[in-house]
Amino acid sequence: MKKLLILPLILLFLAGMAQKGKELYPTKNQALLTIYVKNFEKKPVAKADLVFQGLKQTQKFTAKTDKAGIAQLLLPAGNTYMISVEDSANYDLVQIDLKEYLGVRHTTYYQGPVNGKSQPLTQPMFSMMPPKDGLAQVKMTFVGLKKNPLPNEPITLTSKVGEKTWTGITNANGKVNFEVPVGDVYQVGVKYNSNFDQFTIEKRGASAAVTVTYGYIGSAHIENQVRQRRLNDSLARVAYQIRLDGDGHTKSFRQIETSLIEPRFTKEVTSEGYNLDMEVSSALLSPFGMKDFLYLGGGFNTHQLYCIEPETGEAVWASDLGEAGPALIDGEDGTVVVITESCTIYALDALAGTLKWSKWLTPYMRSSPVVKDGRVYVVYEDRYGAPQGSPTNMPTHSIACFDLENGDICWQQWLHEDAITAPVVANGKVYLTTFDGNLYALNSQNGEIVKQVPVYATSCPTVVGQQLFLSFKENAGGKPGNLEKIGRFDASNLELISAFQEKNADYLASGVQEKSILARAARQNDIGNGILESTGEKMGRTNAKELIGINGSYARLSWQGSKVVAGEDGLYSVRGDELVALDQQTGARRWAVTLPGDLKGEGGFLAGPPAVADHYVISANLDGSIWVLDGTNGQIVWKHKTDESFRCQPVVMKEKVFAASTNGKLVAVQIGGKF
Repeated sequence: MKKLLILPLILLFLAGMAQKGKELYPTKNQALLTIYVKNFEKKPVAKADLVFQGLKQTQKFTAKTDKAGIAQLLLPAGNTYMISVEDSANYDLVQIDLKEYLGVRHTTYYQGPVNGKSQPLTQPMFSMMPPKDGLAQVKMTFVGLKKNPLPNEPITLTSKVGEKTWTGITNANGKVNFEVPVGDVYQVGVKYNSNFDQFTIEKRGASAAVTVTYGYIGSAHIENQVRQRRLNDSLARVAYQIRLDGDGHTKSFRQIETSLIEPRFTKEVTSEGYNLDMEVSSALLSPFGMKDFLYLGGGFNTHQLYCIEPETGEAVWASDLGEAGPALIDGEDGTVVVITESCTIYALDALAGTLKWSKWLTPYMRSSPVVKDGRVYVVYEDRYGAPQGSPTNMPTHSIACFDLENGDICWQQWLHEDAITAPVVANGKVYLTTFDGNLYALNSQNGEIVKQVPVYATSCPTVVGQQLFLSFKENAGGKPGNLEKIGRFDASNLELISAFQEKNADYLASGVQEKSILARAARQNDIGNGILESTGEKMGRTNAKELIGINGSYARLSWQGSKVVAGEDGLYSVRGDELVALDQQTGARRWAVTLPGDLKGEGGFLAGPPAVADHYVISANLDGSIWVLDGTNGQIVWKHKTDESFRCQPVVMKEKVFAASTNGKLVAVQIGGKF
């Protein structure tokens, strides 16, 4: 009985699928595909040649659209087919299920011929899906002076309406693809020109496509020109002669101006506080609290610095720094100091946001400033270094001390590598660790090196009275292994007193980290600032991968690692997948809690260093949770879950926790009265 009912239904279906001319019918093994080809105004594209190639069985099938833009053909079921339209190879995909008597209807949008000529898209896009409503496919090709493809070029698209930025990098054929909203104006940026071109994607039809080819001299060519100019620069030769006679430091820095702007974030009130959305996809670094205000960079791929009223989340002022990559912030006595990854240190009035002084120090800044007793200390790459000495062992970086009020140079001292996170000033000394693994103590008044100790440091130091704590790697055989320890040093002479809490540290192993989500995100943050991956990987004389398993501008600048945090009840440190509390004198473990997340897959650490408030420890975790723990026993006394992820140290002020996310949001959570 059932068979008798099914047969008329099949015949009715087949009759409905018939077209004028030759009639096609699905069979048990072949599906009838009816494809509609339309342009982006949803008008039919007639006489378009179509080619269908199976992904599993690679046979090809052809068809041509009629006046209504419709084509029909029979395709073996149980396969996915790439659709080529005219000479636009692999333009779309259609999946044919393995079912009997199957009819499939599919629409593909194709711009069609212009002035009688077909308009090819870019190279084959094997993973390309049909255009989505409201989104445009942007396909770019970049060629050099001789029409040769330009590979590994960082490209950005910045919308003028939405003020969001998409980043990409050209492949071996000089091609890069984006998918962006329609109805916006987009600024195209290349490495050395953020305003390279712009175009408008109109809001028409269901979707849109833009295909362009750009001729660009290429960043490698520009860098080679700059390199040659430096070699021939008479000023560079004079500077070299000066180095032979004196200390050779750069003494004159140009000022970069700033401007006050309207805030570019939106605020969302939540049940526990509020969120500030910077409306960028790049990561935020830790905020800084001073007196009654909170200071925060607008994202690694932005120029913005904000002063925020912590109770309400409203902006007191917003400043455009003129350079990208605002980092960790410090300040005192009404002055806030910040560096940007691209080049510059700024000192601004903390209440008004106006510029006091700035100095363009170097093309890349990868450690943060510290302010103490009216002075600013910062490490930078000294481009024309170095002093007299062996040319095979010349210093590459300087630490400079500037007057907080006017920016005058107090002193400069040579270093062989960049600082890890930031220097620390205490006991009349400047303590710092560098990415070649050294621990330094300098006289804070004149910059003289008191002592330098190779310790394979993996974190910046923490000074508690006359004791200094830091994390470091096992250095058996003279090379760092993947065992991390915490060391307690005498702060007066940098002698190691004891080492404790040895831990297998795959979170510092390059073989693990370079495959992680963190490594991919770090590369994308660099590309968003116009930094080639190859440039980021070759910074400095030594490779930071040897110490922390990852390299590049963002990776170095955002690194906080197993930093030791001192509190009333002892020492605290995040070590990969756990938060530990240690006795300050003996290093004995008092308690430990396991942090949530996939340590190996995510990369880095499952939380930033904790914050300490009275007898409580606050941890902002990678899974989006914020914990408040009892510092005496490690019990979680209160917790809050967000949709964000956190890798940086939170800040506690005004009975709130402020945590900066990896995706451009500042989360403010009220903890006063919660426990």
